[in-house]
Amino acid sequence: MKTVTENREEILKREAEFHDHQMFESDRKREGEFYAAPDYKSVEKKQIDLVGDIRNKKVLDYGSGPGQWTRRWLKKGAEVTAIDISPESIKTLQKRMKDEGLDEKLTTFVMDAAHTTFADESFDVVSGGSILHHMVDFEGAMKEILRITARGGYSVFSEPLGINPIINFYRKLTPKARTVDEQPLTWENLKTIRRLNPECEMYFFCLFTLVSKLFSVLKLKKLSRAVLRWTMMIDDKMLNRKPGKITFWDKNAWFVVIKMNKI
Repeated sequence: MKTVTENREEILKREAEFHDHQMFESDRKREGEFYAAPDYKSVEKKQIDLVGDIRNKKVLDYGSGPGQWTRRWLKKGAEVTAIDISPESIKTLQKRMKDEGLDEKLTTFVMDAAHTTFADESFDVVSGGSILHHMVDFEGAMKEILRITARGGYSVFSEPLGINPIINFYRKLTPKARTVDEQPLTWENLKTIRRLNPECEMYFFCLFTLVSKLFSVLKLKKLSRAVLRWTMMIDDKMLNRKPGKITFWDKNAWFVVIKMNKI
């Protein structure tokens, strides 16, 4: 019989191997493009806005991958530490940042994000994109993030949700785009975040814009863009209508951006 620790180690190994090879496998890339949210730019913009001015601040890129967010935070003048479970992702990140002359304020580690070796309150800002739903111990990871965030600091994450059955069905069409162990955030996950950090903020994206994805999959690009513009306006009206509350429409969205404030 496997112990919890052995099971966790196996999952971490699978996660590392998947992301070590993900950049080099074209079928995964194609599935990722097929699956990508149609209005993901709005998600990214919200995360950038919530991170705010980080000049000369200590920022942790939590689950950095090959460095999409790392690069952005370095260009904003932050002192960035990047961690990831995948050695290949960290190697790629290091090379990219060095080639761009952005490595002066960069420190990197291959590390399990849910069990870091950092001291309490090490970072002004902790940020990550589509990483929390990979955590083996979700509540443990949330506690770890709060532990390493400095008092008066905050963390910002953008994550896929796994509540809407239509989105979950769509996921099943692209099994190679993700690991077998990851689990998009559930209603219980959202409640856990609220319980651990009552001061948190949550913003929801990509619900009615799902309609435009149908036309995109059918390669009707012009019609898809037109429908996307129209459905984005509907999302603006229907999502995030009640600050501090999660409505039926909110929890059936595709993505959530979360800001946890450490008072």
